[in-house]
Amino acid sequence: MGIIAAFLQHLLKTHDIAVFLQPPGLDYSNWFWLGSLLGSGALVGDAVKSCFKRRIRIKPGERFLPWDQLDFVLGSLIFVRFVYAVPFSIFLIAIAASFLLHIVTNHIGFYLGIRGEKW
Repeated sequence: MGIIAAFLQHLLKTHDIAVFLQPPGLDYSNWFWLGSLLGSGALVGDAVKSCFKRRIRIKPGERFLPWDQLDFVLGSLIFVRFVYAVPFSIFLIAIAASFLLHIVTNHIGFYLGIRGEKW
């Protein structure tokens, strides 16, 4: 999915559509590697968090604030640093937005009956 998302962003940037949504200086011409790093970083971030969660004996499905909300975005941001120097302002926005949106969408899913728990 990271590769597909990066490809779609490459197409949008190529056609000057929604350029304001893309970080300045990010080169989408290497969309395959960018998507690979973002997707892999998200998976590795989640795996590292899960490993720590099990080591401190938190049961699967139990809350682990704030790491449940930030694991994937931190992993992605760390991995993408190999090809893009993420500005600190973008880093902070990504962290804050991910934290808030994760909580909000999970609560919406819970109240709509799509999810079994709020977290």
